[in-house]
Amino acid sequence: MFNFSVENIIVETVVYILVSLIVKILLNDEDLKNIRRIMLLGYLVFASLFVSRTIFIIISLCVVLLAIFMRKVFEC
Repeated sequence: MFNFSVENIIVETVVYILVSLIVKILLNDEDLKNIRRIMLLGYLVFASLFVSRTIFIIISLCVVLLAIFMRKVFEC
């Protein structure tokens, strides 16, 4: 059910750190702090459910795109 290879764990950890840094930079405003926390927590829980590394990277890209969209929405 779960893929516990060391290589996958390292790749997922590095990708998660990169995505969390990007999201933190994009949603750095104090008003968006709670949204950022909820988004990253949901990303961590939801993305860890998938075995495929490809799906994990696709979900990671979607989270970054969602952060970009939320920044544009809340700037107006």
